Amino acid sequence: MKGIRLLAGLLVVLSTLFTSVSAAFASRDDGNFKFYGTVQSMPAGMYGTWLVSGRVVQVTPATRIKQKYGPISVGSYVEVKGWLQSDGSVNATKIEGKSGGGGGGSGAYVKFYGTVESIPAGMYGTWVVSGRTVNVSAATIIRQKYGPITVGSRVEVKGYQQADGTVNAVKIEGKR
Repeated sequence: MKGIRLLAGLLVVLSTLFTSVSAAFASRDDGNFKFYGTVQSMPAGMYGTWLVSGRVVQVTPATRIKQKYGPISVGSYVEVKGWLQSDGSVNATKIEGKSGGGGGGSGAYVKFYGTVESIPAGMYGTWVVSGRTVNVSAATIIRQKYGPITVGSRVEVKGYQQADGTVNAVKIEGKR
């Protein structure tokens, strides 16, 4: 009996210590919960209810959205940090796009080389690279180390392949 009380006391001490250590290392902005998943649905304006790997995520203007690897869209692989609610949903404080992940078809990270067949005026919009449709936005990194990228330029494209076969470009780099 004495051993059980000692063990119970030790568990209380360890639980208290763990809670204190966790609080010391947690950023007050990040919330109490973090998970990774694939965006299944999201509103057009970014703010509102998202569905990430089956979990409801509430996104507000206060949510930090990091799109280092290109625009976050349906199929993107993300890290979500926020406050876990009693119903299992998360009030997001931060959503960060991640490279890779997503697995399978929609949202799979791809890299390919090709020749630019068409570019819209202003660089942003739909490109065609060796027959593939590539979506380029203001968040896409365009590296023109060897001069301006034009029709006929050889490029490397990195991005996320969508269910319709198009690629949402994260980076396009001119090659020799």
